[in-house]
Amino acid sequence: MACKAAENVILDRRVFNFNDEQYAEFIDMLDAPVEDEPAINKLLARKPQWDV
Repeated sequence: MACKAAENVILDRRVFNFNDEQYAEFIDMLDAPVEDEPAINKLLARKPQWDV
């Protein structure tokens, strides 16, 4: 339980300070379609070492 509480404290410290223009650009980037990355797809398709 203490580890989870510590994790939450760390995660809560992530703050984004944007003006209106920066915020709109940030939201646009989050909403943009994901580009296909063959190298990432290959990596994610591999079986984890602990499952070998």
